[in-house]
Amino acid sequence: MRNESLLQKLVPVLDNFEMAQAAAQNAQGEGVKSLADGVAMIQTQLKAALAEAGLEDVDATGQTFDPNMHEAVLAAGIRRGARGEGAATIAARL
Repeated sequence: MRNESLLQKLVPVLDNFEMAQAAAQNAQGEGVKSLADGVAMIQTQLKAALAEAGLEDVDATGQTFDPNMHEAVLAAGIRRGARGEGAATIAARL
């Protein structure tokens, strides 16, 4: 994939924007809506730039975590296979 190095550097930035947007939506106060709107605009621009560079948005919810294909942002309540073995399952998409 072209621009792979750039994409690897920018994906964590996108993740942080998404977490900031979620926090802003749950916050209260007068300036919070403006902050949330601004973060959403930046996120939209960043996603468009990454898509133009070749990054694809993949919803992996419910799939087995593959470190070669997925990037973990956090681990919580890791689910295991039916017999207690196996890899963790992706529980949610941020």
